[in-house]
Amino acid sequence: MNFTKKQMRDVGLDYYLSAVNTTTPFGEKRKRNLYWYDESKKEELIAEWNNIDYFKDKLLNEREKLDSILNLFCLYRDITPSLEFDAKTHTFDEVVLFEIKQFAILTKN
Repeated sequence: MNFTKKQMRDVGLDYYLSAVNTTTPFGEKRKRNLYWYDESKKEELIAEWNNIDYFKDKLLNEREKLDSILNLFCLYRDITPSLEFDAKTHTFDEVVLFEIKQFAILTKN
């Protein structure tokens, strides 16, 4: 179940989310689509918490690597809208092909 704007405001979540700086369009999307972890998703929540804890410790101890990763993330652009069309009736134009190529190059490295 996703949060409504009213629920976010009532619990003060919007205040905390305004302090969260996302670097990629993928992070922005996850931030916009928050959802409750109810009892049925307890294992998923624990796994997510462990992932956060693991990467927090790793990245805080290696600041140079963190800065390098954040710089790389700034280069990523969300190409999802470029790919969401009916491939039978449309062809890729130069802009879409360029976006796909850039994304592939960044992902490869």
